[in-house]
Amino acid sequence: NGPNNLHGGLSGFNRKIWTIEALNSTKITLRLMSPDHEEGYPGNLSVHFSVAVDNNRVVLSYLAVSDQDTIVNLSHHSYFNLHGDNSIIDHQLEIMSKLFVPIDKFGLSLSPPISVTETPFDFTVKAKIADRIDLDHEQLRLGKGFDHHYVNSADITHRLCRLSYDRLAMSVFTDLPGMHFYTGNYLDGKQRGKHHASHGWRTGCCFETQFYPDSINNHERPICLLLKDELYAQTTIFQFDLTETGESQ
Repeated sequence: NGPNNLHGGLSGFNRKIWTIEALNSTKITLRLMSPDHEEGYPGNLSVHFSVAVDNNRVVLSYLAVSDQDTIVNLSHHSYFNLHGDNSIIDHQLEIMSKLFVPIDKFGLSLSPPISVTETPFDFTVKAKIADRIDLDHEQLRLGKGFDHHYVNSADITHRLCRLSYDRLAMSVFTDLPGMHFYTGNYLDGKQRGKHHASHGWRTGCCFETQFYPDSINNHERPICLLLKDELYAQTTIFQFDLTETGESQ
């Protein structure tokens, strides 16, 4: 991505064929071996990723170990749209974070994180995405909308955000240091989804729980450095609920 690295490289883990290690009616566990210096990363990295359905929750679990010190910042880039049609800007959003990370013209995160107070990035009180996404703000212009990392102030698994439309709501729980909120600003209609629907501009949004982007070069942040033979273990949960009354208004 210009002078920077996006999605792990030219051929990130999203472009690899994973091995199914275990499978039953509610859980799948996948395994991938990334060889030493693939995409420039040192170490033979063994990754296990599982997706489990538990009632109204989808639980994502990540495990990884390397035989050399290396960089690991695994995330999940699912797009969500709670009414399944057209734009997501009519959704309501709440993000329980008081800090977000600004970006430069390349989309690279800068230091330090800044307060959301009195900015369009303040979702500490639930608001409609449409009421914020096109406001006159330099960071929104740089990201062509929201494409920014929010800081998780807790060190335990807790709810970091909640997306809602009408009676359906989705909450995101994580023990990771933050979450990248992205509003599909670069979707161009070429991607096809359910029922072969075309995914165009802002038809889905992402909640990518992860370490700070570029944290390896910003040492005041939690660093995505995995030391030799140490275990990388992280969890993210997407929880879906029905509300008593509609939340879209």
